[in-house]
Amino acid sequence: MPDTNTDPMERLVKVPEIMYQSFLALQNPRKLAVFDHICRAKGKVATKDIELALQKSGSGETLGYIADTLRELERVKLAKYIDEDLRTQTREGDWKQTFKCYEATDHGRYIHGLCKSYDSDRPLANLGGTLDPKQVVESFARLRKDELATMLNRFRDMYLLGGALISIYYQKQESATSDWLSSCLNERLSKDEVEKFLGDYTGPDGLVVARSVERSILDRGLIWLAELVAGKGRVRKWLSMASYSLSPEGKRIAVTLADEFYPADLGVNEENLRPEKIEADDGTLGRAIVERVAVLGALVGITAYSWWDFFLLPSDVNAILSGLTIPVWIFYVFSRLPNLLTRLAYWRNLRREQSKC
Repeated sequence: MPDTNTDPMERLVKVPEIMYQSFLALQNPRKLAVFDHICRAKGKVATKDIELALQKSGSGETLGYIADTLRELERVKLAKYIDEDLRTQTREGDWKQTFKCYEATDHGRYIHGLCKSYDSDRPLANLGGTLDPKQVVESFARLRKDELATMLNRFRDMYLLGGALISIYYQKQESATSDWLSSCLNERLSKDEVEKFLGDYTGPDGLVVARSVERSILDRGLIWLAELVAGKGRVRKWLSMASYSLSPEGKRIAVTLADEFYPADLGVNEENLRPEKIEADDGTLGRAIVERVAVLGALVGITAYSWWDFFLLPSDVNAILSGLTIPVWIFYVFSRLPNLLTRLAYWRNLRREQSKC
């Protein structure tokens, strides 16, 4: 039975220790063979049945060694003692050790599945076959309400923290205010909630560095006018009180996340990020520039042809075609050309940094 008096957070802290002790006990191939047999069994299995199975496989372990191994596996929560059952497959052996029955725990079956499927060349892929959603939900159903709430909150915090780090990483100067981060996270956290949440990860040894928001003279003037109209207290609620940047450790984690995931995979609204930096990390910046230059070239060609043709052979069709190029150019200059120039400038800066290296 689990210790219901243990604080849920204390139990979460003990998880790495339990995993370490489990793998330490299975370093011995003989103990691993015993563990493998009880995990393959659908239910409980007697020590004598384990002995016979190991003899058939050529191992030939004694009942005493098997019993000692099972007690050690029970100590590290890989197996659990059930009872003594007379209805086993065999009737031979010592009464005290033959009919003791064990079965694998849920923790043991997880460790067994991880050992079977582990691939050292693809560490992240090892979780694919072992963390079955059905098994995870079933394990949740056995938790107490407060334990489940703690675990779900931790999962949510992990998801939001990853989204916040990658949002800061893809900003200009790699810094963002709490209000802007709230927009990046699709308003799942309010401005005040962002400040409270990131406060747990702020500091010299944290993942983010918090600073007061620097505002221009124009911004301060507008704030002053807003305070006269709406009141100082109300305006302060609208304003971001902190701006966040990444610490060295936070940037290391953000770069790793950017290598593995698109921002949208972490619930981030990419419209609030720098698309040119995302494309550079994804290796598609050059293609994006070429595509936009091709569109610009086509637009220049069509405009030159239509106006040249209009002056040579004036007609209603040429007049309409020439006239249509004017609003198209207005739209392109205000909505598309800045994006192309931004990408070109970022690509040029990358080339400069690479040449320095």
